[in-house]
Amino acid sequence: MSRPITRWMAALAIASAAVGLAGAARAQEAVGQWHGAITSPDSGDTVRVGVEISRGADGTLSGFATSPDQTEEKIPIEAITAAGGQLSFSSVAIQGRYEGTWDAGRGAWAGQWRQAGALLPLVLEKGPVPPKP
Repeated sequence: MSRPITRWMAALAIASAAVGLAGAARAQEAVGQWHGAITSPDSGDTVRVGVEISRGADGTLSGFATSPDQTEEKIPIEAITAAGGQLSFSSVAIQGRYEGTWDAGRGAWAGQWRQAGALLPLVLEKGPVPPKP
């Protein structure tokens, strides 16, 4: 193989690895404040949702959810995992579960909230829950 082709192939391999690692790093950034909204299929009512995830000194994720349209309480969330562009967590307190995939184009987690037999779309965007309009 000629030297220019070998250099080109090496540069392409390095660039591909760098792009892959950068995308994976962005997808892993679940720590922080996130917000979204769930719309009831029955009533059409929309409920704002907040999620705050932190990383402990031991590397484990912990957090809580809020639903300011329903309660002022912080709702504990457990079993938080964020890896490979996937985010999931559950809440024993309200018997719910979220599973989402990182959407790099939106800069958000796009997924579904499961509770009481219902499966509802929920996109979590970066930042705190905005005030009610």
